[in-house]
Amino acid sequence: MKFLKSLLITFLFSLFISCATTLTVQVKRPAQLDLNGAKTIAVLPFRPYQIKSSTDAFSFIIETLFLDYDKCNPDEKKCLDRLKNEIENSLSKSPYISLINSSEVQRAVKNNYLNPADVYLTGEVIDFYINDIPHKTKYPVDYYDIDEEGNKKKRTEYKEKTEYSRSVRLEFVYQVVDSSNGKVISHKSADISRESSYYDRKSELPTAYSILENKIVNLAIKILEELQPYTVNKSIKLLKDKSKNPNMKNADKLAKKNFIEESYNEFIRIYKETELFEAGYNAAALQLALGKLNVAKDMMEELYEKTHDQRALNALSDINNEIFLAQRLKNQIENKQEFLDF
Repeated sequence: MKFLKSLLITFLFSLFISCATTLTVQVKRPAQLDLNGAKTIAVLPFRPYQIKSSTDAFSFIIETLFLDYDKCNPDEKKCLDRLKNEIENSLSKSPYISLINSSEVQRAVKNNYLNPADVYLTGEVIDFYINDIPHKTKYPVDYYDIDEEGNKKKRTEYKEKTEYSRSVRLEFVYQVVDSSNGKVISHKSADISRESSYYDRKSELPTAYSILENKIVNLAIKILEELQPYTVNKSIKLLKDKSKNPNMKNADKLAKKNFIEESYNEFIRIYKETELFEAGYNAAALQLALGKLNVAKDMMEELYEKTHDQRALNALSDINNEIFLAQRLKNQIENKQEFLDF
């Protein structure tokens, strides 16, 4: 048994030390929506549940002037306010699009002025509920009795206990509209729900807003990624060396320490000297990490043509996707630069 345990520990340790090096780099992604070169945007007040809305874009904007939030659940209002604030705070700092106050859009529509925003974001809650759920459980309670002979005997009884949790659901639909013609650019929905932990009394249950707060922030991030470029972390995995080449180990160490250029120089030198597949692959991958996408593509294409290794083909597909996204981002930014002075 001790031998098997020792063998397992050795195996797990060897897996740990032989893990392939993975680099994490930040890359900027294009906005998910094509806003047709829009340079300004407004976020209209979001409509709460049970307040009937019009499907007509003009009426929808006017109606938001007269929303009576006293008719909606205060936690729902907090959720909508937080969502709108998160979106507006980010857009107000954006170098890609300018935020217009929603009241200016409402005033322009009401008075038949030229709409000051190229596009606007609208949204409404189509379902909101709070459900407090009782959970009955039985738990053992031990008692000790003394019999006639003076012996101590244990007796177990089961008592019932009720705990409570709160479940909250908010279903939200939102759309981005071209103000020049009322055309809907995008129409999407989000269904967010969450249940709280268990509490002994209903009075201890957290508010619906506090239960959904993190998910509301995540929804704001999702919507913002549709409206403007954003940054993500991309993982780039290097291949493990099976040749036991000591130079490969050194090149890998450089990558682990984030000396990307130095690591690339070492891998490409090894590849030119030995034509070792892993060295060529890692060299191309490091060019991707450095943001030299076309260089990485040429290197990986050459490696695949020479080896027909599926790993190179998969990596080439990833590089081509990065090139596509980078070009789309470039087009978006250049379109904005035609209008914005930055």
